[in-house]
Formats: sequence, C-alpha cells, structure tokens
Amino acid sequence: MFLIGKDRVHDIDLRLLSDLVAVIDKQLELVEEQAQGRWEDADMSGEFDWAEHVAGLGFTSCQTYLAATYPFTRITKPEALNLGPIESKSKRPVVSVINAAANFWKHNPEWSLQPEARRVTIIKEAFDDVGYPVDCDYPLTGILAELTGGAIRFRAIIPLLDEWRDALINEEAQQAAHSDAEPPP
Repeated sequence: MFLIGKDRVHDIDLRLLSDLVAVIDKQLELVEEQAQGRWEDADMSGEFDWAEHVAGLGFTSCQTYLAATYPFTRITKPEALNLGPIESKSKRPVVSVINAAANFWKHNPEWSLQPEARRVTIIKEAFDDVGYPVDCDYPLTGILAELTGGAIRFRAIIPLLDEWRDALINEEAQQAAHSDAEPPP
C-alpha cells in the first residue's frame, strides 16, 4: 500500500521489500564469499545452485510487491507490467522481466506437464530477450545481473520498482484526467 503525500509517496510495501531484500542480498553475498574462498570449483560445490534459489526468492518477493501495488490504482495488471523503466537489452519493461523470472522460479518444475503452455512460452521469450535462456546455467542470477548492471543484488532493483510505482501513479492520473474530460454518453 502506498500513500501519496504533498510532495512524496509513502510506500509501506516497498519499505518492507527493501528490508526483505537486505536479507536476500546477505545470502547472495555469503554465497559469493564461499564460492571465492572455500571451493576450488564453486560450481561443483552447489554454491551457485543455492544462489539461483535465493535469486528466485528475491524475484518472487519483488513480484509480490507488484501484485500488492497495482491494485491500488485503476490500472490493469497487463497495463501495469508495461510501465516503468525498460531493460536495455530486451527493450522490455523491467517489471515484466521480474514477473517472468518469478513465474519461472515458481512454475519451472511443472513445465514437463505442459511444455507448450502459453505461460511457458511467454517466460521463455522474456528470458531469451534478456539474453539468458531458461535452459542456460543459472538463468535467474543472469537476469538479476542484467537488470542491475552486474550488481547481482536485489537492492539495486528497489529504485527501479520505485520508478515503476511512480509511472503507475502517473498513468492512473492520466487515465482519470482523460475519463473526466470525456463527455458522458
């Protein structure tokens, strides 16, 4: 939930997400430290698999923020996922990439049941566009690196979500102004 003040937005859910991603980022930092110092071959040790799971949790947390935010406006989910900053390589809105990454992490294990389902195709296309196909090694951390300019930390996504929320608010205001300007039928 967010409240629009005189000159700022008070976003309770984004603050909560910021606190949560601090914990998630701490896990990513721990994996990175362990991979660099403890193992000769960190890939073989499973450290990167752990990072992939942590990244899935991070994307799902971000998706929960999206789902908690857009309903407070009159913007539909498809419209909301087309707003905000654009990922440079894919030219897709960042939030649509986040949504695809979260859905991949949540639903990938059941893809073998319906490999040609529309949602599977949509997710695969998003990953391909960003440059990390779902069948590559560690696609979620790859997507995170792409969205954050290599930071591989979810705290770098918070400003992008802040920008998205502001775009959502502006879009709602524009739609309201447009509907108020139309004469009744």
